[in-house]
Amino acid sequence: MTPDYFNIADIAENAFCFSNKLANSIIKENNITYEKLNQRYGKDWKVKFNSEIDLIRHLLDKVEYIIRKEPYIINKNKDLEKNGDGLNYDIYSLTSNIFSVKAYSWGTWNGQNRLLIYYKITIDLSR
Repeated sequence: MTPDYFNIADIAENAFCFSNKLANSIIKENNITYEKLNQRYGKDWKVKFNSEIDLIRHLLDKVEYIIRKEPYIINKNKDLEKNGDGLNYDIYSLTSNIFSVKAYSWGTWNGQNRLLIYYKITIDLSR
């Protein structure tokens, strides 16, 4: 049996399948949105947008590289990995070169499962 038999589109996002009707409506709405973006920002808006995203990703990678070299972070990750866990990072841009970072994981505190923030730091990439 084919996806057409079940009226399922070949579009999958995060392991979810959509019906053809939903997939077509998403495509239709996306095309309307893309046209508005073309009119507002020019035909090359996707290239500009992707360039900005690449720059942001590069900066975030730098911040994460720095934080992962901190001795406390190294030791805390080793400790958490014993239970199959590890640290996650919330990285917020304060300026184009200054970032606030929270290193966190889920754990038990006073008998309750909670989000535990293990480390906070501000990183200045211009230094």
